Order: sequence, then C-alpha cells, then structure tokens
Amino acid sequence: MIKAYYVKSIQGPFYNINEDNYIVSLSNRLFGIVDGMGGSGIGDRDVEVFIEQLKQNYGFINKDRDATLKFYYDEKRSVECNFLLNALYKMHADWFKSNSTKVISQRSAASVLIAVEHDENISIISVGSNSAYYLNSQNEMIPLLVPDDSSNLFPNSLIKWPLSAMGMTEHIQWQIREIKKSSGKAIFFFTDGVLDNLKPKEVGEIFLTNQVSLKDCCNKILLQANAMKFSDNQTAMILKL
Repeated sequence: MIKAYYVKSIQGPFYNINEDNYIVSLSNRLFGIVDGMGGSGIGDRDVEVFIEQLKQNYGFINKDRDATLKFYYDEKRSVECNFLLNALYKMHADWFKSNSTKVISQRSAASVLIAVEHDENISIISVGSNSAYYLNSQNEMIPLLVPDDSSNLFPNSLIKWPLSAMGMTEHIQWQIREIKKSSGKAIFFFTDGVLDNLKPKEVGEIFLTNQVSLKDCCNKILLQANAMKFSDNQTAMILKL
C-alpha cells in the first residue's frame, strides 16, 4: 500500500482565486489533482462538482441502461484502471454536453491527473497540463506523465494552455501509465504552476531532505515554486511508497 500521502493546493501570488483542487478517496484508493479553467465561480465550482462525481461514479460502468456511450475495455490494463477510465469518459461526455449549451464565457474545463492503487501497482490517467514523476531507488526523478500543452508547439511563448482537457473538446487524448509500487520511493503529482519555477531534480532533493514530514516537504516545494510573482495556481501531491 501507499505508506503515506500529503497534498496541498494554493492560489499562488498572482490570481485571486484557486481553480486547482485535488481528490483523495481512501475507500476507492483514488488520488489525484485537477487544474480547472473558466474563472471565478465557474472553473472552481465545476472542479468541485467533478471531484464529488468521480467519487460516486468510480466503479459504476453505467447507471443508465438506455445509455449509448460505449464501454471501453483494454485487456492490457487492470480492472481498476478500466473502471477509472470509463468513469472519466462518461464524465467528460457529460461535461462537454453541458458546455455546448452555454455561452463561451460560462464554460469550464479541466486538466485532470488521477491515480488508482491496486495490488502491487498504481495506474495513472492524465489529460491536459498536469505532470507526474517518481523518485526511483537510485534517487533519480523519472517523468511518468508530461504536460500535453501548447509549450510543445510554442516553446518561446510565456502563455500556455492544454491541448486537451475534460469538457473542452468532443474528443480527448488520454495518457496512461501503470507502474509497480516497488519501483521507487515516491510519486509526485503537480499542476503546471509548480514546475514553471521548479525543476524536477530540485523536487527530489527537497523530498530526500524532508522525508520524515511530507507536509514540510510539500510546503517547501510550493514555497520555492512561489518565488516568481506571476505564478499560477499550484497543487502538489506526494505519495510515499
């Protein structure tokens, strides 16, 4: 099992609201972060709704017997990973449908990175601009999932946006990884506001000097990430293996 976890989400020094959020459901062994878009009273609200719905929908293939949404199954993935992916597919379809009835200024979307723990493995599903790293037994920070955002197309731009996100477009591009818990010391999840100002190697060094307290480790990561005054909302989650 995951030995310990800690997560913290802050609005950062630039914005007046925090559209980031996170999910921890110990009963379902779900851990994840969400980076919302849409503005005050829209993005932050809809992210909270998404989190509560995911807790309810995970494990249910479909409650509507007349639904036409196809069931997705990948025999290479675990049952838990398939359950999570189907829940996310359904929620994305509902979110996109809801957005299509609204004017643009009232629409919302989110970059989502969710993990489910099962047996000896952890499955991680991501869409959008969040990232995941793990610290291996050699104390190296290894990327698991990298942001799918505009920085890949416009590397010199100061502004970036996700190329795919929950609720944003009809079709969505998932990234999926499954790893063995025994392969490393910790897993880190970050919204894009954290690694804008902090290198993954620096995160690993902070963790290795603050392993006793994940809270202290997380606070130091966000403190260092806040060094720049234009920093975005920031969420960091640490899973100790």
